[in-house]
Amino acid sequence: MPDGTRGYAVGYGKPPVHTRFAKGRSGNPGGRPRGKNLATLLQEALAETVTIELGGRRRRLSKGEAIIARLVDGAIEADPRWMKLLLDLLQTLDIGGDARDDHEEVDAEEAREFLIQELDRLDGDTPEASAVRDFLAGAQ
Repeated sequence: MPDGTRGYAVGYGKPPVHTRFAKGRSGNPGGRPRGKNLATLLQEALAETVTIELGGRRRRLSKGEAIIARLVDGAIEADPRWMKLLLDLLQTLDIGGDARDDHEEVDAEEAREFLIQELDRLDGDTPEASAVRDFLAGAQ
């Protein structure tokens, strides 16, 4: 056989041997790309970074961290809606920071009364104290 000639036909449906897929090797090794579910999309969105101002300083945080920071800041400003959101989140995640060893049940009414008495004793009639009192009274 002279150079440049082949012993087989090359044409439609018969590619040259050196360009054919090797035996036992896939033509699509990466496979079909998989779709993303809602949880994956949410994780990716919350992982993106944003620049926000916290305490007068600009900081780069993930969106999830920024949301939590704003939530805590709103609760610190004695906004009852933010407090309720934060407390509901803490309760849902079960990270309330319960320091009791015996885990005895505490009556919610007793806890509210105690907090109201402490607010009266410490703060008097500041707007923040009255907002917290209103929040505690509305939670009954």
